[in-house]
Amino acid sequence: MSLEMSLRLCQNEILFYVDLGKIPSYKPLEVIEELKIRGYQPDLRYYTWQQDNNTNVEVCALLHRTIADDPDKTLSELQEKWDVLADLFGEQSVGLVMGSDD
Repeated sequence: MSLEMSLRLCQNEILFYVDLGKIPSYKPLEVIEELKIRGYQPDLRYYTWQQDNNTNVEVCALLHRTIADDPDKTLSELQEKWDVLADLFGEQSVGLVMGSDD
């Protein structure tokens, strides 16, 4: 199993994660513990991107990844969870994205 988390999502694929490098008030292990207390089973992953000829790496706690039969319902359910984690860790650190056919 690869630890790399692709951000290239197919249509109706939903990804919910916490970016551990974007939470200055918590150490990464503290974030993991907070997520476990809240019932999540975080799966550590990383993603890369290029900027100014440099490869950047971010480490994330993947919380949910699925291809949804009813993406609106799934997004609505995850949006409530996103709100809670965004209040705790900050909006910039919590990702909720859905792939499209564009």
